Amino acid sequence: MGDGCNTAKAVTKLLGRAKGGDGIECYGREAWNAMDPDQKGFIMDVCANHSRNYPVDEFNRMFVELITTSLGDEFASCLNKMGGKGRLEKEGQQFLRSNCKLAYSGLGENEKGDGKDFKPWLEVRHI
Repeated sequence: MGDGCNTAKAVTKLLGRAKGGDGIECYGREAWNAMDPDQKGFIMDVCANHSRNYPVDEFNRMFVELITTSLGDEFASCLNKMGGKGRLEKEGQQFLRSNCKLAYSGLGENEKGDGKDFKPWLEVRHI
C-alpha cells in the first residue's frame, strides 16, 4: 500500500489519459505511437509529493522493530507501573509530534505542555 491518496492516484490516471489525447493531437497518432513509453507515461508514476514519505516510513518501521526488540520488556514494565494510563511512543512520528506538542509555546499550545518553560530555556541556550 502506498502513501499516495486515492484522489491523487485517480487524478494521475486522468492526467495520463489527457496527456495521451494531447500527445496524439500535438504529434500525430503515428509519431505518438512511435515514442518510447517513458516519454508518454511518466505522468502515470506516483508523484514525488505523494511518495516523499516512503523512506521515512521505512525508517520508522525499522525503528519500531528495533525499539520493540531491544526495549519491548522495559516499555511493557513501565506502562504496567503507570497503571496503563501512561503513554510511551515507540513510533518515531508520534514521538516527535508528542514532543513538539509538549514543547510548543504559542497560539493553541497544550495546557499540559511545558512550552512556557521550554521557550525561555531554548532562547537562553540555542537562539
